[in-house]
Amino acid sequence: MEKSPRSKKRILLSCSIGLLLVSALLVLALHLANRDRLTVKATYHTDATFWAQNYDDYAWETPKTLMLFGANTPGLASTKVRRYDTSRAATELLAPTLKHYMGIAGHCNRQRLSPNGEWLLVVDTSTFDFVAQNTKTKQQIKWKHRVVSGVNRNLIDVAGYLLWMSDCRRWIELSRNRIDGGVTPVIHSLDGPDRKARKITTWSDWPIGVTPEGHLLCATHTQPLIIWDYDLNPNPIPSQQHRVSLPTSDRIVEIEGSPDGKRIAYLVQENRTSSIPQWIARLLPLFARTDKKVFSVWISNVDGSKLRRIGYENVESAGALQWTPDGKKFSLFLDNTFYVVPVPND
Repeated sequence: MEKSPRSKKRILLSCSIGLLLVSALLVLALHLANRDRLTVKATYHTDATFWAQNYDDYAWETPKTLMLFGANTPGLASTKVRRYDTSRAATELLAPTLKHYMGIAGHCNRQRLSPNGEWLLVVDTSTFDFVAQNTKTKQQIKWKHRVVSGVNRNLIDVAGYLLWMSDCRRWIELSRNRIDGGVTPVIHSLDGPDRKARKITTWSDWPIGVTPEGHLLCATHTQPLIIWDYDLNPNPIPSQQHRVSLPTSDRIVEIEGSPDGKRIAYLVQENRTSSIPQWIARLLPLFARTDKKVFSVWISNVDGSKLRRIGYENVESAGALQWTPDGKKFSLFLDNTFYVVPVPND
């Protein structure tokens, strides 16, 4: 029996409504899947192929400018210094080598810029002195490497770790004893004498920052993730441990403390994706990106509280995670692109 014109119209209308609903659901699913992508959240991005090929380190000088450091010749301590302005996406050469910029005879390494971008700290490889130079006035302050009393200098890892404190007037040198593995923190000051803190007897951790209260924060390299809290003050309290509840299947790529020493950012490679991207991949297999990895950035307080996932991205590689000086954003490389992503307010 042939259907009436009215019945045909109803069927056509039903099919049209069904297609509209399916389309709306797909659009909603794509929106939900993309809203947490780091590249969507980013407030600034630029092709970084040149950086990746010519520079091996960078540091934020102001919330809009960076200092770039890179070797002229691989394997040699002849680091070029440039300034990159994100507002103009342009670079300028500050010095052909870092030693020219610092005005010292020896080569420089382990450069560290203070959180406010005012002081650049390096190790002078000709004298093994530490040299801090004001990036605006060119004033210099020098220190000798400190070595634990009564121990042969050859048993001390004098390269150690260098960490600026959040007040931008003090920084910490961590010298590791190669015999017992212990670490001696020495607090250097732009305004006064050095001070040696209590020795840390066991050391297998990852220094990530210093709190305003003078506590050194170190993280374990593997899961479960533990933040060690070492008090460097004259009358220290016992060391504390803070457990961070990142997904246990994730691989920790980088951890960075914020400039004010109050928060921590984590770059992780995830071994799983959210259910929505998986569902989309099943419906639209041509759009599935099985050749990519999932990297995400998380933020927490120093004690591991208020942990939240800022965003993720499907890329081949991710790294060079850093906070901007005001602590309102973070930057990182995703493949050959440099991104700056805002951090939501608490």
